[in-house]
Amino acid sequence: MKKILKMIGLISLFIFSIYYTENIAGYMKLKTSLMQKIIKIKKDKEIKPVSAIIDNNYIIPGINGLEIDINNSYSLMNNTYDEKLLFYKQIKPDISLEDNKDKIINRGNSSKKLISLITSNKTIIDYCLDHNIQCNYLIDNTNLISSNKIEYINNGIDNYYQIEKSLNKKNINHNLCVININEKICRLNNKYLIKPTYDLNDSNIVIYLKKVNKGDIILINNLSLTNLDLFIKEINYHGISISYLSTLISENNSDY
Repeated sequence: MKKILKMIGLISLFIFSIYYTENIAGYMKLKTSLMQKIIKIKKDKEIKPVSAIIDNNYIIPGINGLEIDINNSYSLMNNTYDEKLLFYKQIKPDISLEDNKDKIINRGNSSKKLISLITSNKTIIDYCLDHNIQCNYLIDNTNLISSNKIEYINNGIDNYYQIEKSLNKKNINHNLCVININEKICRLNNKYLIKPTYDLNDSNIVIYLKKVNKGDIILINNLSLTNLDLFIKEINYHGISISYLSTLISENNSDY
């Protein structure tokens, strides 16, 4: 019995010594001039999160906040302060897309200065590839191509799970769904539900040329390449970039 008690005592002493050592090391680190400097600027560098906007069944994604992780920043700097080595962590907004995936996204957050183009038109996709434009391709079993320069969106009906399996296998599934007759199956599979802000075509391009806004999600199936080229020039004129849909709706803060 005495041996057992002695063994328990030694183990307890060992655990206490580790705990004591770690706490002393943490206390000493806290007192260093480098750690004090990081703590001092932490508040000044903080970026508050922006909550998603919900309007009935629709949602505009929010933006994560950013906060300096003082311990990781300290470790990266190796005793010498370097602002470029500040390590930031994402802070989730109070109202976020991830907590409201049952809502329908009909535009992205305008603070990103981005828009997204969606199409099932192979000619338009070829144009995007030729001009290095990040387009989103609605695919079924008739139009799947192989390229890492476009973003694929499962648009299948009878073969939905076959396409899903193919996207998963290639690790290119961003869980996006442009809702049409697919809405039920997309909800069952917990997809991000997308409804384009508007459908741009040859008959209404004159209207939307001057109305393009940051955050727009635009469907462009029935649009000539001449008009597409005109529209893209107008986008560039307004200082707006074209991005993949997954980038547009993401709440990750890319400032750092």
